[in-house]
Amino acid sequence: MPLNGVTLLPGMILSDEPGYDLAGACGIRVENLELGVRAAIPGASPCWASRR
Repeated sequence: MPLNGVTLLPGMILSDEPGYDLAGACGIRVENLELGVRAAIPGASPCWASRR
């Protein structure tokens, strides 16, 4: 069940943007785009994975 009302579908592009901020000084952010693909993992229920 989608948490925000959007269902992930194969081929969707996701943005992953972790960052670190040093209060009052500076910060850095790494932007990654990820391709959503259906993954088959032995022993697990069907799930999603991403490829960078």
